[in-house]
Amino acid sequence: MEQLAPDGLLFDARSSMAAGRCDAAPLAGSVSLRPVSAKVLLYVDPQSPYSWLAHARAPQVLGVTPQLRPITLGPIFARRGRGSWGRTEEREAGQREVERRALAYGLDEVRWPDGWPFDSLRPSRALTWAHMYGRGDAFFAALGAATFTRGEDPTDAAVLAASAAQAGLDPESVEDRIADPAVKAALREATDAG
Repeated sequence: MEQLAPDGLLFDARSSMAAGRCDAAPLAGSVSLRPVSAKVLLYVDPQSPYSWLAHARAPQVLGVTPQLRPITLGPIFARRGRGSWGRTEEREAGQREVERRALAYGLDEVRWPDGWPFDSLRPSRALTWAHMYGRGDAFFAALGAATFTRGEDPTDAAVLAASAAQAGLDPESVEDRIADPAVKAALREATDAG
């Protein structure tokens, strides 16, 4: 059973973890999920600042390093009849909250990229490819830093290639992998599960 946390992140609560308390209090550790086995899944969208924050904090908060599951939030938002808070009147308050949390968590200062939020299909496919080759965590960390601490556009081919290189993947392969039917199918399957 998957549950949507208050900040929009999906946590898989099947046999891999038991959902504890999940409240919207804007405090460090406000999401309190206790793993009951070594397998914890963290569904992430590369353009989501809350995915970036959760990835950075998950090992400390959960006590285990979660397995990433790349998704793209657009279809999930469409199914649920809502969109990103980044496109609403809550944008400024939401950005300040992300900035506050990043500093509280010991992360670098947030620099918002021009044009955020983005269509995350390309970065989500690139992350799916990295995940398929066992480099998802490294790729996600590199792309998250590029996006949220350097203010770079995560849909840009050069940013994706640099993130791939930092993750130990061939930067010249990114565009081909984004177009790979197996990558598209894997992302679609994970997103549909969300």
